[in-house]
Amino acid sequence: LGRSQIAGELHQRAVNQRDGHSEDPRFLGIIYAADPDDDWQSEETWRKANPNLGVSIRLDYLREEARRAANSPRLENLFKNLHLNIWTEQATRWLSMQRWRACSAEPDNAALWKQLAEDLRGRRCCVGIDISQRLDLTAVSAVFPPTEPGERWSILTKCWWPEERYRERGDRGDLPWEDWKASGALTLMPGEEIRIEDVEAYVWTLGDHYDVQWIGYDGWSAFELAQRLNGEGAPIEKVRQGFGSLSEPSKRLEAMVATGALEHGNHPVLTWAASNCAVITDPAGNIKPAKDKSGAPIDPLVAAIIAMALAIGKPEPKPSVYQSRGVRSV
Repeated sequence: LGRSQIAGELHQRAVNQRDGHSEDPRFLGIIYAADPDDDWQSEETWRKANPNLGVSIRLDYLREEARRAANSPRLENLFKNLHLNIWTEQATRWLSMQRWRACSAEPDNAALWKQLAEDLRGRRCCVGIDISQRLDLTAVSAVFPPTEPGERWSILTKCWWPEERYRERGDRGDLPWEDWKASGALTLMPGEEIRIEDVEAYVWTLGDHYDVQWIGYDGWSAFELAQRLNGEGAPIEKVRQGFGSLSEPSKRLEAMVATGALEHGNHPVLTWAASNCAVITDPAGNIKPAKDKSGAPIDPLVAAIIAMALAIGKPEPKPSVYQSRGVRSV
């Protein structure tokens, strides 16, 4: 519940009474909570917020929850809110970058994503498309499930930026834009808008190299591209951008990062998106990425979540249209 709702109103009323700002003999407010500056991992802090610790809530349970929260900024925020009664913001930074960097077979290989693209040839995948209103970063990400026990999930990403918009942002000098461009991690399109036909051509070439099962898209921003792909028989599926569609794949991706069950190939733009991504949580504990609350574009990661939604939630498709098409190049 937010501060503007009844719980927030009662909490503030109790604080006002505690601090001597108001008096009401008919109201008794008792607050058990940690202070924001307390060590949230300290068992002494837990007792401060949980006077019935060891009776109605087990100490071993809190220890396990704190262990899980140490690997996830989102779960840390949730732990503080639910177990320490600290008011926290709805939107929180999502992924631990230490854990993200560990999700690589070769952490020091900046071009591992290129090698990964070759190693995954012929493998089954689902594809996600995130077109950011055609004026900013646009991404297509392919998610590859494991083929045998112990194998990691893998993500391949392709990113575009309109050249004029890139120049506006690239001049800031805060990121290695030229390195990304030179390595092929970021492709520039002439002009000020993303050319839908270029993204479409790339999606078709994926089918020449990989076993594409489904192609997911955001029905709001990628409608035109979806219509074009659907018209030619591509296995396309709209993935709604609400909690109901994005929570489970987001949580699955989060768990893969936390446990090292993901290989992202050190793709620099995807990593940049992961470092900036914030998520919002609804009252039921569902989560989804929040573009408007993230520090920078997160399109490659959103595209991966769209692909993940199909990889974990769709049945086997009909025979692929890619099998009846000729090879395309771009």
